[in-house]
Order: sequence, then C-alpha cells, then structure tokens
Amino acid sequence: MVAGDYSNIRGYVAYTPYGELSDPMVVSLTPQDLHAIADNDFSSTFGVLLVLLKLMQMLTQSHPHLIVGKTLCYESDNSALVWDIQRMNGDWRNYPVVRRIWELAMNYNLTLEPVWYSRDTPNQVEAARLSKLTDNSEWVLNTRVFQDRVVSAAAMFGYTITLDVFASTTNGKAPRFYSK
Repeated sequence: MVAGDYSNIRGYVAYTPYGELSDPMVVSLTPQDLHAIADNDFSSTFGVLLVLLKLMQMLTQSHPHLIVGKTLCYESDNSALVWDIQRMNGDWRNYPVVRRIWELAMNYNLTLEPVWYSRDTPNQVEAARLSKLTDNSEWVLNTRVFQDRVVSAAAMFGYTITLDVFASTTNGKAPRFYSK
C-alpha cells in the first residue's frame, strides 16, 4: 500500500504506512513537468497521474521486489485519478499519462488498485504533511562554476550530467534532481 499527496509547487510524496520503504519517496517535479501541469486545465488530476507514473518508475527501478507481480494499492484523495485509472481512460489531456501508467503496469505484471480516501483520513493527513516539508539548509552551486567545472569535467570522460542530487525545482542544474 502506498499513500500519496501532490503539491503543485514542489512535487509529490508517497509513503508506505506499513513500512515497506524505510523513507518516503519524494518525487520532485522538473520545470518541464510544472509547465505541462500548468498547461493542463485539470492540473490537479494531471499532476497526480504524472507523479503516480514517476512513482511506479522509481519503484520498478529501485525496489522491483515490492512491485513486480504484485498489487499496488494506491491511496489518494483525488477521486478523478481513481476513476481514470479504474476505467483506463480519462480526459483526453490526461489519457497519455493514464496509458503510460497501464503500459508500465502490464510490463511488470502489476495490478493497480487505486482507492479514494478523504483527505481527513490518517494516511492522507500524513502524506499531506510529508509533501509540505521543506529543507531550509538548501544551497546552490553557482551556474558558471557548474558549467565550467562539473559539466566540462564530465564531458572530458564522455559523460553527461543527468541527475542533480542536491537540488530542488528552484535550483536544479540537470533534467532530473533529488531533494528532500
């Protein structure tokens, strides 16, 4: 079971109330994600669908033993997400993400079981609390130093920087990033 909450500013958090994961999974939204959400009239539903997809991708990559061939009971306070997933469709603007969710589920023999819960239930209250945590110790590397030193050094060895492990939506230097 996974309970989650979405913040259209920071990203999304999902946690396992029964401790299958030792820490909550935090999915930070990229600037491109935030732009896509802003362009969608049903931004809340589109946002939670987008991040459910990212959560599933993270689970299949990092914790496949928890997801492959299993049932993912996903608790959300977004009834449209539940409806879209159960019917395997949705508003035409949301359908591409719904389709990708189901394709991923089929590729990993995963049964999806989305369940709506009121935002007042304990798991949803905890998910909402976790989604609003901020890290006041945030710092950022100067953009010129990053380009001149880090990107240049990576290029010398044939690498490209794709993940910034000390970032947020406001200071990320790579297409993907991790933050608290």
